[in-house]
Amino acid sequence: MKPNWLSLKVSDIETERKQCEEEGRDLSELNSDFAKVLSLDLEVRENQAAAEALLDKSILSPIAKGFAFDEPSDLAGIKAGRPDSLKLPTLALSESILLDKIRGGWTGKCVGYLLGKPVEGWLKAKMHGYLKDSRRFPLNDFFNHSSVSEEIRAKYELPVDWGRNAEEIDAMSEDDY
Repeated sequence: MKPNWLSLKVSDIETERKQCEEEGRDLSELNSDFAKVLSLDLEVRENQAAAEALLDKSILSPIAKGFAFDEPSDLAGIKAGRPDSLKLPTLALSESILLDKIRGGWTGKCVGYLLGKPVEGWLKAKMHGYLKDSRRFPLNDFFNHSSVSEEIRAKYELPVDWGRNAEEIDAMSEDDY
């Protein structure tokens, strides 16, 4: 099951097609599927299913006959295919610098998670409309749904008890996945 916050864009479909071609996948059976999905408005949530199905099909496409490269996807195959002379550099970080980098990574993940939570699952068009209607565009502060009118709450289907505002955050919640 795909996360509800994932929304694909035309550029994602084009990137996937290019990636599959570079991997040597034979996409000839999917040309009409790509054309159909690329013609859809992917800002419309109902069109996301077709895009997701295409991505699922594309990754299962066979490697084209005569593709000149062997590109394994599993770790053992990758290690077996690399030259014996390949030497990986040693990690030259002190324990305190390494821990600082790990803490920085986790802090960035937590900040991104919390800042995105109030609009999780929203597509660009909805977020842009909401910010314009609530006179918050361009956004220059945290999302705060408690100050919007009932009319805007109804238009953007915000629950009455919406409780994911920056001013209410006192701890990092457990992640969704």
